[in-house]
Amino acid sequence: LAALVSNLPNVEELCLYTDQDDAVLEAIGANCPHLRMLYLDYSGSYTEKGLVAVAMGCTQFWRM
Repeated sequence: LAALVSNLPNVEELCLYTDQDDAVLEAIGANCPHLRMLYLDYSGSYTEKGLVAVAMGCTQFWRM
């Protein structure tokens, strides 16, 4: 999933219900600068590190 996200630089809204971990969130933060909304399932294995990567990399981000 992290490789797929790297091909979506203009995505503005993303829903993830599987494969949620810090690597995927870090890829989103590094490759999706226009992301505004991100929907995550609470059962993912992500941590604060991944959430910070999204917040720092997605400069137009405003809702999770």
